[in-house]
Amino acid sequence: MEMKTVSLEDIELRADNPRLTFADESLDELSASLKQDGIIEPIIVKPKGVKYELVVGERRVRAAIRANISKLPAIIREDITDEEASRLRLVENINRKDLNVFEKVSGIKAHTKNFGRTIEEAAEELGKKVETVKSWIRLAETTSPKIKIVDNFVRALGTQKLMEISKYAFETQEKLAEKIVSEKLTVDQVRRFVTLFESNPEADLGLLVRKVKEQVKTIEVTLPVEEAYKVLKRAKEVRKREKKAEKKLKKHLRKKTKPQAIVPIETNALEPPQLETSVEVPLELPSIKRLKDTELAKLTEKEKFSANEVERLTVLDSTNPELSPKELVEMVKKQMRSQIVVLEFPPKLYSALEAYANSQRVFLKEAVLMILEEGLESHGYWKRGR
Repeated sequence: MEMKTVSLEDIELRADNPRLTFADESLDELSASLKQDGIIEPIIVKPKGVKYELVVGERRVRAAIRANISKLPAIIREDITDEEASRLRLVENINRKDLNVFEKVSGIKAHTKNFGRTIEEAAEELGKKVETVKSWIRLAETTSPKIKIVDNFVRALGTQKLMEISKYAFETQEKLAEKIVSEKLTVDQVRRFVTLFESNPEADLGLLVRKVKEQVKTIEVTLPVEEAYKVLKRAKEVRKREKKAEKKLKKHLRKKTKPQAIVPIETNALEPPQLETSVEVPLELPSIKRLKDTELAKLTEKEKFSANEVERLTVLDSTNPELSPKELVEMVKKQMRSQIVVLEFPPKLYSALEAYANSQRVFLKEAVLMILEEGLESHGYWKRGR
């Protein structure tokens, strides 16, 4: 290994560099730095006849050409093998932040194919976790080709955002990606955007983005049983709408490949067929009433019913014999237990609620309950003290 100055005319670039694109803005910045400070870090080359083959440093070579620098300091590695040169190029490029995930995958696949390496071995050579490398490959295989070919578009999205939308069909990916980039959504905003999209795939994407950008705070509130029952009823209606949305969402998801058919094992024709073991049915079956009482006892123990709840369950069972044990238990829970509801508040309303709670010298939950009781009572839905 020796160090010398090499003319750019004597350097040959390789076609299998993992980096497929070089951003003009980035090269201009590096070029300006080279004009001012010169080449600080030498490139690495290997002899090739009377010239040299570039091993590491293609970005510096391209920036030097822009800066009109004709010679570069270089480390000459005569002993380096093609495999080692490939590994060095991968390490240098993959550890750079501006190399996109598809360029990383392209370089890794070329390295494993050319030198007979497994993904696990390549990950170890690169100092990366195996699952990380495999996730890059899965992403490259499931991302729309149109998204992959536009370098600036890919860089604006980033790996995490791409992973959030890669489960959809290519056309849906492209529509979501355009909105994510144009609205400059963060990774957290993209996750919320995807959640809203899945709940209503036919909604206007611009409207979903506006909802994503609205900041909300949440607070848990314990409600009276009657009001909680109404909330649960509304929640069931929301779930029905969600199920309809799930059906519509199916057309946006990528089609899964069919699993391979299982080949049945041929049995020996000489062996007698195996008979299923018969089950003896008892002559006397317990009465339906006894079975129901047993099931009710199990459920009350599982739900940790109080004495009052068990008493209420007994009354409901006698007056509603057509209901199943599970239905009776759920009815008791709705009638006698408080329900937890999560409310969302826009920032201004949340601030107003805090001011109200401070004025009354109570906690936020108590303030919410006070306002709910007053409102429900004024509209005839609730009577305090009942």
